[in-house]
Amino acid sequence: MNPLSPMILLLIQLCFNALRAQAQDQNPNQIYNTDMTNILISRDEKLTNGNTSYIHRIDACFDLNRPILDPSKGRAYFAMGSNDQDFNSLSLIRNYVTRCIRGVPYNEWLLLNPGSSASDYFNESLNTTRELLNHYKQQLFEIKGGLDEMPKVSRIDNGDVQPYYLKGRGNFWFTTIHQLEHTVEQIMYLVDKDLLPTEFTTFAMHIKYKIVPKIANALQPQCVYFAKSDRSVGCPADVRMRYYMLDPWMIEEMYGLHNKLVYSAVEAPAVFGFAHALNPDLDFEGIQDAYFRGDVLQIDNLLTETALREIRKVALESTTFYDSKVGYLGSYMDDGLSSTWIRKLGRELQERLPRVLKDQPLRQAWFYKYDSEDEDNYQRGIKVHADLARVNLNIWLTPDEANLDKESGGLLIYDALPGGEEDFGFENFADWNNWENVEDMMKYLKDSNAKVTKVTNKQNRCAMFNSALLHETDKFKFKDGYLNRRINLTLLFGLDTVVDGKPTGVLTKFE
Repeated sequence: MNPLSPMILLLIQLCFNALRAQAQDQNPNQIYNTDMTNILISRDEKLTNGNTSYIHRIDACFDLNRPILDPSKGRAYFAMGSNDQDFNSLSLIRNYVTRCIRGVPYNEWLLLNPGSSASDYFNESLNTTRELLNHYKQQLFEIKGGLDEMPKVSRIDNGDVQPYYLKGRGNFWFTTIHQLEHTVEQIMYLVDKDLLPTEFTTFAMHIKYKIVPKIANALQPQCVYFAKSDRSVGCPADVRMRYYMLDPWMIEEMYGLHNKLVYSAVEAPAVFGFAHALNPDLDFEGIQDAYFRGDVLQIDNLLTETALREIRKVALESTTFYDSKVGYLGSYMDDGLSSTWIRKLGRELQERLPRVLKDQPLRQAWFYKYDSEDEDNYQRGIKVHADLARVNLNIWLTPDEANLDKESGGLLIYDALPGGEEDFGFENFADWNNWENVEDMMKYLKDSNAKVTKVTNKQNRCAMFNSALLHETDKFKFKDGYLNRRINLTLLFGLDTVVDGKPTGVLTKFE
């Protein structure tokens, strides 16, 4: 039987959402989305597109994340939900917030605007973006008095700040060449699969041939940049990784779609209680026994074939990779990453691993998609760090034929937990997840005589470990090409209460 078309799947998904919302009680402190445009916000206050300014809508929607992320609730509140109603409500909340801030994706916009064209979509996006551009220019004058040079912004990856601000994570103004080249690859992939119309080719070509060469030359005046796969002249090796503040004309050339939700993957329905996301043949008791012995676990064939296919489809198709790092891009559960199959996987893991994950909600999930600039040389990913959670699962999604060295490309996990202030001098756990402290952390590992466990990259393989253990990406060498990019899905379960910058329980090795 031929697979259902994406449009039919989208209609099925929207019908499921509507039926699910109607079956739930309309609690005034929760949100239910029935038709993608009209929702109820707390205390029956309705926010629609109407005459409300775009910035006001972003502010109002961004505030909806606050109860979800409230540290006083240990970030467990609404992270996974205690029952199916909370679980489904969270999905609806996050989907609405993303569309309110990042825009309605073209494939959904077309259903809401029958008879419209891609040109209409571009114009609508550009009109809303022009309001943001005025705010952007105001920020620039407040920071440095003009548009002539890069402002000094302390950080541009702050997930607690709206993306129309310069320091907000995945904001609308900063980018890197490697992020823009990923955008081109992804858009052309979607066009080739007939998921986006051919008019989006113009959008991609504007980026590739108008914007990227200008950015390269601005970052390095002697640089004549054609494309990562073409011969370039006078360009330093790191030019693709440097941050650049987009010129207003560049934003308009991209129709205001930079770091917007242009397309949202349509997954096959995941019917709870019927289809499995987690491989039912795994030895779940053995996994839990090994975890409590303090082992770093390597679990092969974690996902069912359907879950692997659908989750990888989301990573390839959804335009949610807003966070540009050095050599890789991030897509986060609290900012665009939405997948019924990922949520289903998290739920099944809690059910099948109760001794490990009971009362440990899935508080964060992300895709990291890595650059594939040079298949002739090894590349490095994330440097040594620790993540604030109880349990960390890293799942690799890229087919094995893309991996040119099967003995690498995974994780290096050390048997060392972050030390206290009296041992090392870091005052906050966040210091152990800061690349500026990498040299100090490597010295700490050496002084601690830390041993390392290496888990190599293999499709549908999972590394499971205490999230507070220091770990880093192993070197990797993958084929060039969009479908060959190294992609991992990370799931973080549980979070301890933080007192004076330190977690109260996560640093105790296995309880």
